[in-house]
Amino acid sequence: MNRTKQSLSKAFKNWRNGRSFPFQAPSVFAFMFLGFSTSTVFAFSNHSVFDRETVYHNKAKQSSKFVIATSAVKPEVAKLQTFSNSIELDRTYGTDVDLHFQKHKELPFPKIKHDSLDRLLQENKSIEKDATEKILVIGDVHGCLNELKALVKKASNEHNDGKEFCALILVGDLCNKGPFSAEVIQYVRNQKSWFSVRGNHDNAALMAALGDEKRREKEHYQWVKKLSDEDITWMSQLPYTIRIPKHRLNMNNPSLYDRDVIIVHAGLIPRVGLDQQDVKTMTTIREVTHESCNSNKDSKYFYYDKKIHSSNSKPWASVWNGEHVIFGHDAKRGIQQENYATGLDSGACYGKFLTGIILPGNTMISIEAERVHCPIN
Repeated sequence: MNRTKQSLSKAFKNWRNGRSFPFQAPSVFAFMFLGFSTSTVFAFSNHSVFDRETVYHNKAKQSSKFVIATSAVKPEVAKLQTFSNSIELDRTYGTDVDLHFQKHKELPFPKIKHDSLDRLLQENKSIEKDATEKILVIGDVHGCLNELKALVKKASNEHNDGKEFCALILVGDLCNKGPFSAEVIQYVRNQKSWFSVRGNHDNAALMAALGDEKRREKEHYQWVKKLSDEDITWMSQLPYTIRIPKHRLNMNNPSLYDRDVIIVHAGLIPRVGLDQQDVKTMTTIREVTHESCNSNKDSKYFYYDKKIHSSNSKPWASVWNGEHVIFGHDAKRGIQQENYATGLDSGACYGKFLTGIILPGNTMISIEAERVHCPIN
Protein backbone atom coordinates (compact mmCIF):
# COMPACT_ATOMS: atom_id res chain seq x y z
CA MET A 1 0.00 0.00 0.00
CA ASN A 2 2.75 2.50 0.95
CA ARG A 3 4.78 1.56 -2.11
CA THR A 4 1.76 2.16 -4.31
CA LYS A 5 1.19 5.60 -2.75
CA GLN A 6 4.85 6.51 -3.27
CA SER A 7 4.73 5.54 -6.93
CA LEU A 8 1.53 7.52 -7.45
CA SER A 9 3.04 10.53 -5.69
CA LYS A 10 6.02 10.36 -8.05
CA ALA A 11 3.66 10.13 -11.02
CA PHE A 12 1.76 13.22 -9.83
CA LYS A 13 5.02 15.14 -9.44
CA ASN A 14 6.10 14.24 -12.97
CA TRP A 15 2.68 15.17 -14.34
CA ARG A 16 2.69 18.56 -12.61
CA ASN A 17 6.10 19.35 -14.12
CA GLY A 18 4.83 18.73 -17.62
CA ARG A 19 5.99 15.17 -18.10
CA SER A 20 3.75 12.33 -19.14
CA PHE A 21 1.44 10.53 -16.70
CA PRO A 22 1.70 6.86 -17.77
CA PHE A 23 -1.76 5.47 -17.06
CA GLN A 24 -1.77 1.76 -17.63
CA ALA A 25 -4.15 -0.86 -16.33
CA PRO A 26 -2.28 -1.44 -13.02
CA SER A 27 -2.33 2.31 -12.38
CA VAL A 28 -6.08 2.50 -12.84
CA PHE A 29 -6.66 -0.50 -10.59
CA ALA A 30 -4.39 1.08 -7.97
CA PHE A 31 -6.51 4.24 -7.96
CA MET A 32 -9.70 2.19 -7.62
CA PHE A 33 -8.09 0.24 -4.79
CA LEU A 34 -7.35 3.53 -2.99
CA GLY A 35 -11.02 4.46 -3.09
CA PHE A 36 -11.42 6.58 -6.22
CA SER A 37 -14.70 6.47 -8.07
CA THR A 38 -14.92 4.92 -11.51
CA SER A 39 -15.71 8.34 -13.05
CA THR A 40 -12.61 9.89 -11.48
CA VAL A 41 -10.38 7.11 -12.79
CA PHE A 42 -11.96 7.50 -16.21
CA ALA A 43 -11.24 11.24 -16.18
CA PHE A 44 -7.60 10.57 -15.34
CA SER A 45 -7.16 7.78 -17.88
CA ASN A 46 -8.43 10.11 -20.61
CA HIS A 47 -5.73 12.65 -19.80
CA SER A 48 -4.98 13.19 -23.49
CA VAL A 49 -7.94 15.57 -23.81
CA PHE A 50 -6.37 17.99 -21.37
CA ASP A 51 -4.29 20.90 -22.54
CA ARG A 52 -2.96 21.69 -19.05
CA GLU A 53 -3.50 19.97 -15.71
CA THR A 54 -2.17 20.94 -12.33
CA VAL A 55 -2.40 18.68 -9.33
CA TYR A 56 -1.86 19.96 -5.86
CA HIS A 57 -2.14 18.87 -2.28
CA ASN A 58 -4.50 20.97 -0.18
CA LYS A 59 -3.59 20.86 3.52
CA ALA A 60 -6.06 23.55 4.51
CA LYS A 61 -8.67 20.98 5.57
CA GLN A 62 -8.46 17.96 7.80
CA SER A 63 -9.07 15.64 4.88
CA SER A 64 -6.21 15.93 2.38
CA LYS A 65 -7.42 16.57 -1.13
CA PHE A 66 -6.08 16.60 -4.61
CA VAL A 67 -7.66 19.07 -6.94
CA ILE A 68 -7.31 18.77 -10.67
CA ALA A 69 -7.54 22.25 -12.17
CA THR A 70 -8.11 21.89 -15.87
CA SER A 71 -7.76 24.49 -18.56
CA ALA A 72 -8.82 22.45 -21.54
CA VAL A 73 -8.99 22.71 -25.28
CA LYS A 74 -12.44 21.12 -25.14
CA PRO A 75 -14.98 23.11 -23.06
CA GLU A 76 -16.64 19.96 -21.78
CA VAL A 77 -13.56 19.06 -19.74
CA ALA A 78 -12.99 22.55 -18.30
CA LYS A 79 -14.03 21.72 -14.75
CA LEU A 80 -12.74 20.98 -11.27
CA GLN A 81 -12.77 17.46 -9.90
CA THR A 82 -12.08 17.04 -6.21
CA PHE A 83 -11.48 13.80 -4.41
CA SER A 84 -10.15 12.76 -1.00
CA ASN A 85 -6.74 11.16 -0.77
CA SER A 86 -3.78 10.79 1.58
CA ILE A 87 -0.91 10.91 -0.91
CA GLU A 88 1.75 13.49 0.02
CA LEU A 89 3.48 15.62 -2.56
CA ASP A 90 7.05 16.90 -2.17
CA ARG A 91 6.53 19.76 0.33
CA THR A 92 8.57 18.82 3.39
CA TYR A 93 8.93 22.24 5.07
CA GLY A 94 12.54 21.25 5.59
CA THR A 95 14.33 23.38 2.99
CA ASP A 96 16.99 25.89 4.05
CA VAL A 97 14.54 28.74 3.56
CA ASP A 98 11.90 26.92 5.63
CA LEU A 99 14.35 26.38 8.47
CA HIS A 100 15.47 30.01 8.34
CA PHE A 101 11.89 31.23 8.50
CA GLN A 102 11.00 28.87 11.33
CA LYS A 103 13.91 30.25 13.35
CA HIS A 104 13.84 33.96 12.45
CA LYS A 105 10.28 34.54 11.19
CA GLU A 106 11.62 36.45 8.21
CA LEU A 107 12.76 35.79 4.67
CA PRO A 108 16.46 35.17 4.12
CA PHE A 109 18.30 37.20 1.51
CA PRO A 110 19.09 35.34 -1.71
CA LYS A 111 22.69 34.18 -2.05
CA ILE A 112 23.13 36.81 -4.77
CA LYS A 113 21.15 39.97 -4.16
CA HIS A 114 22.29 41.78 -7.31
CA ASP A 115 22.92 39.36 -10.15
CA SER A 116 24.12 39.75 -13.73
CA LEU A 117 22.88 38.14 -16.92
CA ASP A 118 26.42 37.08 -17.82
CA ARG A 119 26.73 35.05 -14.63
CA LEU A 120 23.24 33.58 -14.90
CA LEU A 121 23.77 32.38 -18.45
CA GLN A 122 27.18 30.97 -17.63
CA GLU A 123 25.85 29.16 -14.57
CA ASN A 124 22.86 27.72 -16.39
CA LYS A 125 24.68 26.96 -19.64
CA SER A 126 21.22 27.21 -21.06
CA ILE A 127 21.32 29.26 -24.28
CA GLU A 128 19.58 27.35 -27.06
CA LYS A 129 21.76 26.64 -30.09
CA ASP A 130 19.42 28.52 -32.43
CA ALA A 131 18.77 31.41 -30.02
CA THR A 132 19.40 34.92 -31.24
CA GLU A 133 21.28 37.63 -29.33
CA LYS A 134 18.04 39.40 -28.42
CA ILE A 135 16.69 39.64 -24.87
CA LEU A 136 13.01 39.85 -23.96
CA VAL A 137 12.02 41.59 -20.72
CA ILE A 138 8.41 41.17 -19.55
CA GLY A 139 6.35 43.15 -17.04
CA ASP A 140 4.27 41.98 -14.08
CA VAL A 141 2.61 38.65 -14.92
CA HIS A 142 0.55 38.22 -11.72
CA GLY A 143 -0.52 34.66 -12.44
CA CYS A 144 -1.62 35.33 -16.04
CA LEU A 145 -0.04 32.23 -17.55
CA ASN A 146 -1.95 32.22 -20.84
CA GLU A 147 -1.07 35.85 -21.51
CA LEU A 148 2.60 35.14 -20.71
CA LYS A 149 2.78 32.27 -23.19
CA ALA A 150 0.95 34.28 -25.83
CA LEU A 151 3.25 37.30 -25.45
CA VAL A 152 6.41 35.20 -25.72
CA LYS A 153 5.06 33.49 -28.84
CA LYS A 154 4.09 36.82 -30.39
CA ALA A 155 7.47 38.39 -29.61
CA SER A 156 9.31 35.41 -31.08
CA ASN A 157 7.23 35.20 -34.25
CA GLU A 158 7.02 38.91 -35.00
CA HIS A 159 10.43 40.13 -33.85
CA ASN A 160 12.79 37.15 -33.60
CA ASP A 161 12.14 35.03 -36.70
CA GLY A 162 10.33 32.46 -34.59
CA LYS A 163 13.50 31.65 -32.66
CA GLU A 164 14.34 31.52 -28.97
CA PHE A 165 15.66 34.63 -27.24
CA CYS A 166 19.12 34.63 -25.71
CA ALA A 167 17.38 35.31 -22.40
CA LEU A 168 13.95 36.16 -21.07
CA ILE A 169 13.81 38.23 -17.88
CA LEU A 170 10.70 38.98 -15.82
CA VAL A 171 10.43 42.06 -13.61
CA GLY A 172 8.88 40.17 -10.68
CA ASP A 173 5.38 39.78 -9.26
CA LEU A 174 4.95 36.47 -11.02
CA CYS A 175 2.06 35.63 -8.74
CA ASN A 176 -1.13 36.77 -6.97
CA LYS A 177 -4.25 38.40 -8.46
CA GLY A 178 -4.33 36.22 -11.59
CA PRO A 179 -5.71 32.68 -11.95
CA PHE A 180 -2.51 30.62 -12.29
CA SER A 181 0.03 31.86 -9.74
CA ALA A 182 1.62 28.51 -8.86
CA GLU A 183 1.53 27.44 -12.49
CA VAL A 184 3.39 30.58 -13.60
CA ILE A 185 6.12 29.96 -11.02
CA GLN A 186 6.47 26.31 -12.04
CA TYR A 187 6.40 27.14 -15.74
CA VAL A 188 9.02 29.89 -15.50
CA ARG A 189 11.24 27.79 -13.24
CA ASN A 190 11.37 24.99 -15.82
CA GLN A 191 12.20 27.14 -18.85
CA LYS A 192 15.70 27.43 -20.24
CA SER A 193 17.26 30.90 -20.19
CA TRP A 194 14.33 32.41 -18.26
CA PHE A 195 15.13 34.51 -15.21
CA SER A 196 13.26 36.80 -12.84
CA VAL A 197 13.82 39.36 -10.12
CA ARG A 198 11.70 39.38 -6.96
CA GLY A 199 8.66 41.55 -6.47
CA ASN A 200 6.68 42.44 -3.38
CA HIS A 201 4.01 39.85 -4.23
CA ASP A 202 6.64 37.15 -4.67
CA ASN A 203 7.97 37.93 -1.19
CA ALA A 204 4.48 37.96 0.30
CA ALA A 205 3.67 34.60 -1.30
CA LEU A 206 6.90 33.16 0.03
CA MET A 207 5.95 34.31 3.52
CA ALA A 208 2.57 32.60 3.19
CA ALA A 209 4.09 29.39 1.87
CA LEU A 210 6.61 29.29 4.70
CA GLY A 211 3.95 29.57 7.36
CA ASP A 212 3.07 33.23 7.95
CA GLU A 213 -0.28 32.74 9.69
CA LYS A 214 -1.92 36.05 8.75
CA ARG A 215 -1.31 35.48 5.07
CA ARG A 216 -2.14 31.77 5.06
CA GLU A 217 -5.59 32.54 6.46
CA LYS A 218 -6.43 34.72 3.45
CA GLU A 219 -8.29 33.15 0.57
CA HIS A 220 -6.05 34.69 -2.10
CA TYR A 221 -2.99 32.91 -0.67
CA GLN A 222 -4.45 29.41 -0.70
CA TRP A 223 -2.72 28.73 -4.01
CA VAL A 224 0.70 28.59 -2.26
CA LYS A 225 -0.22 25.10 -1.06
CA LYS A 226 0.42 23.95 -4.60
CA LEU A 227 4.11 24.88 -4.38
CA SER A 228 6.79 22.24 -3.98
CA ASP A 229 10.07 22.42 -2.05
CA GLU A 230 11.80 23.08 -5.37
CA ASP A 231 9.45 26.00 -6.11
CA ILE A 232 10.08 27.52 -2.67
CA THR A 233 13.84 27.20 -2.97
CA TRP A 234 13.82 28.69 -6.45
CA MET A 235 11.69 31.67 -5.37
CA SER A 236 13.89 32.30 -2.34
CA GLN A 237 16.95 32.64 -4.56
CA LEU A 238 15.50 35.14 -7.02
CA PRO A 239 17.73 38.24 -6.97
CA TYR A 240 16.43 41.75 -6.45
CA THR A 241 18.19 43.08 -9.54
CA ILE A 242 19.68 41.62 -12.72
CA ARG A 243 22.24 43.64 -14.64
CA ILE A 244 22.48 43.32 -18.42
CA PRO A 245 26.00 44.48 -19.34
CA LYS A 246 26.10 46.87 -22.26
CA HIS A 247 28.45 44.59 -24.21
CA ARG A 248 25.52 42.15 -24.62
CA LEU A 249 23.47 44.95 -26.16
CA ASN A 250 26.21 46.30 -28.44
CA MET A 251 27.25 43.13 -30.22
CA ASN A 252 26.08 44.41 -33.61
CA ASN A 253 26.50 48.12 -32.90
CA PRO A 254 29.23 49.01 -30.37
CA SER A 255 27.85 52.52 -29.82
CA LEU A 256 24.16 51.66 -29.41
CA TYR A 257 24.14 51.59 -25.58
CA ASP A 258 26.43 53.75 -23.45
CA ARG A 259 25.39 52.16 -20.14
CA ASP A 260 24.25 48.88 -18.63
CA VAL A 261 20.58 47.97 -18.16
CA ILE A 262 19.29 47.02 -14.71
CA ILE A 263 16.12 45.01 -14.16
CA VAL A 264 14.36 45.64 -10.84
CA HIS A 265 10.77 45.13 -9.74
CA ALA A 266 9.69 48.55 -8.47
CA GLY A 267 12.59 50.94 -8.78
CA LEU A 268 15.59 52.63 -7.21
CA ILE A 269 16.27 55.85 -5.30
CA PRO A 270 18.33 58.26 -7.42
CA ARG A 271 21.91 58.98 -6.30
CA VAL A 272 22.00 55.97 -4.00
CA GLY A 273 24.38 53.12 -4.83
CA LEU A 274 22.88 49.79 -5.84
CA ASP A 275 24.31 48.04 -2.79
CA GLN A 276 22.67 50.67 -0.55
CA GLN A 277 19.17 50.20 -2.00
CA ASP A 278 17.03 48.33 0.52
CA VAL A 279 14.49 45.60 -0.20
CA LYS A 280 11.50 47.86 0.50
CA THR A 281 12.75 50.33 -2.11
CA MET A 282 13.47 47.74 -4.79
CA THR A 283 10.13 45.98 -4.38
CA THR A 284 7.65 48.76 -3.57
CA ILE A 285 8.88 52.25 -4.51
CA ARG A 286 6.80 54.37 -6.88
CA GLU A 287 7.63 57.94 -5.90
CA VAL A 288 10.42 59.89 -4.25
CA THR A 289 10.48 63.10 -2.27
CA HIS A 290 13.22 65.64 -2.76
CA GLU A 291 15.43 67.47 -0.27
CA SER A 292 16.98 70.57 -1.80
CA CYS A 293 20.59 71.48 -1.11
CA ASN A 294 22.82 74.38 -2.09
CA SER A 295 23.50 72.77 -5.45
CA ASN A 296 21.22 70.52 -7.42
CA LYS A 297 24.08 68.03 -7.70
CA ASP A 298 24.00 67.50 -3.93
CA SER A 299 20.22 67.21 -3.64
CA LYS A 300 18.93 64.04 -2.03
CA TYR A 301 15.96 61.84 -2.81
CA PHE A 302 14.05 59.70 -0.35
CA TYR A 303 11.44 56.98 -0.52
CA TYR A 304 8.09 58.77 -0.57
CA ASP A 305 5.66 57.69 2.13
CA LYS A 306 2.39 59.61 2.01
CA LYS A 307 1.86 58.90 5.71
CA ILE A 308 4.89 60.96 6.73
CA HIS A 309 5.69 63.22 3.77
CA SER A 310 3.89 66.10 2.15
CA SER A 311 2.36 65.80 -1.29
CA ASN A 312 5.61 67.06 -2.87
CA SER A 313 6.62 63.88 -4.69
CA LYS A 314 7.62 62.69 -8.14
CA PRO A 315 7.76 59.33 -9.88
CA TRP A 316 11.25 58.04 -9.15
CA ALA A 317 11.77 57.15 -12.82
CA SER A 318 11.28 60.78 -13.91
CA VAL A 319 14.36 61.92 -11.97
CA TRP A 320 16.55 58.84 -12.43
CA ASN A 321 19.74 59.39 -14.49
CA GLY A 322 21.93 56.33 -13.83
CA GLU A 323 22.03 53.04 -15.72
CA HIS A 324 18.90 52.42 -17.76
CA VAL A 325 16.38 50.71 -15.46
CA ILE A 326 13.52 48.48 -16.61
CA PHE A 327 10.88 47.92 -13.94
CA GLY A 328 7.24 47.12 -13.19
CA HIS A 329 4.99 47.50 -10.11
CA ASP A 330 3.13 50.67 -11.15
CA ALA A 331 0.06 49.51 -13.09
CA LYS A 332 -1.89 52.69 -12.37
CA ARG A 333 0.66 54.77 -14.29
CA GLY A 334 1.00 52.06 -16.90
CA ILE A 335 3.80 52.19 -19.45
CA GLN A 336 6.46 54.71 -18.44
CA GLN A 337 9.16 55.80 -20.86
CA GLU A 338 11.68 58.16 -19.31
CA ASN A 339 15.20 59.01 -20.48
CA TYR A 340 16.82 56.35 -18.32
CA ALA A 341 13.94 54.22 -17.09
CA THR A 342 11.18 52.13 -18.69
CA GLY A 343 8.13 50.89 -16.76
CA LEU A 344 6.39 47.79 -18.12
CA ASP A 345 3.45 47.13 -15.77
CA SER A 346 0.41 47.64 -17.99
CA GLY A 347 -2.13 45.85 -15.80
CA ALA A 348 -2.52 42.37 -17.29
CA CYS A 349 -4.30 41.07 -14.19
CA TYR A 350 -6.70 44.01 -14.37
CA GLY A 351 -7.85 43.06 -17.85
CA LYS A 352 -5.53 45.46 -19.66
CA PHE A 353 -2.26 44.36 -21.28
CA LEU A 354 0.87 42.31 -20.63
CA THR A 355 3.86 44.19 -22.04
CA GLY A 356 7.44 43.36 -22.89
CA ILE A 357 10.46 45.10 -24.38
CA ILE A 358 12.98 43.52 -26.74
CA LEU A 359 16.65 44.45 -26.38
CA PRO A 360 18.61 45.74 -28.14
CA GLY A 361 16.40 48.18 -30.00
CA ASN A 362 13.86 48.84 -27.24
CA THR A 363 10.99 47.37 -29.23
CA MET A 364 7.80 47.40 -27.14
CA ILE A 365 5.30 44.58 -27.55
CA SER A 366 1.99 43.92 -25.80
CA ILE A 367 -0.87 41.46 -25.77
CA GLU A 368 -4.34 42.09 -24.42
CA ALA A 369 -5.41 40.24 -21.30
CA GLU A 370 -7.97 37.45 -21.70
CA ARG A 371 -10.27 39.08 -19.16
CA VAL A 372 -10.33 41.02 -15.89
CA HIS A 373 -8.76 38.67 -13.37
CA CYS A 374 -8.74 41.13 -10.49
CA PRO A 375 -10.54 44.48 -10.06
CA ILE A 376 -8.38 47.56 -9.54
CA ASN A 377 -8.49 48.78 -5.95
